[in-house]
Amino acid sequence: MSATIISIAEFNASAAQIVDQKIGLPLYHRDMSNDRAGFICGIKNEMLQIVWDNTGLQQMSVKYFPGLDRFIKAAQNRGMNKITAVEASLKLTAAEKEVQARLELQHKKEEAKRNTENEWEKTIAEIMPEDAQAVIVAELMRDESDTMSDYFSGSVVDTVILAFSSHKRDIFSEMRKAAKNDERTAFLATASKSAEHREKYSMGAGYYLSEGSRYSGWKIRKISFYGERKYVPVGEICKALQKK
Repeated sequence: MSATIISIAEFNASAAQIVDQKIGLPLYHRDMSNDRAGFICGIKNEMLQIVWDNTGLQQMSVKYFPGLDRFIKAAQNRGMNKITAVEASLKLTAAEKEVQARLELQHKKEEAKRNTENEWEKTIAEIMPEDAQAVIVAELMRDESDTMSDYFSGSVVDTVILAFSSHKRDIFSEMRKAAKNDERTAFLATASKSAEHREKYSMGAGYYLSEGSRYSGWKIRKISFYGERKYVPVGEICKALQKK
């Protein structure tokens, strides 16, 4: 009995037909973080176009998608039905528009951020002394720690530029003097010795002046300049530094 010989083109066409039959099939996937339900809504450049109900569009290789059959079976076990090619196409179009909208929004945010940073650099250049080697800043920290899970962290919610320094040494008397330049941080000028934190070790926060912890309250620290670009975090310039 002789074997049937088919051409590569016929083989590819047959494979494509099998893949096309998957369009509209429901998928269901459950992991530790969430449950996902969706559909195979198209194929582009050998990539399955999957639209999940809660996370949107995802592209997966036609040739390598471990777990695909398991996702399909899980969806069938949950009573999910296959949708028509038209319904799949509409879902895919909507998902692609959503992706494009997110990309455009991200682009606008990045452009706005660049413009803000450029304007900030111009503003700082106008008030920064030529011999400046560091800037002293005050940062209001919001504690985001979770002691139950042994997680410690904080985020900066407000930044004030207090002073510039002609050297890079960390000197608390200099930080205390800078604290007087803004009414919100003036109390740190006379804070007790315990407010002087020295954490120049691995995972430490360096030298800073604060009556709270490194994760909460007002904190004053020095940021030294290195190289040609003198980085100053975006924030508010205290009145003492503003040009009159």
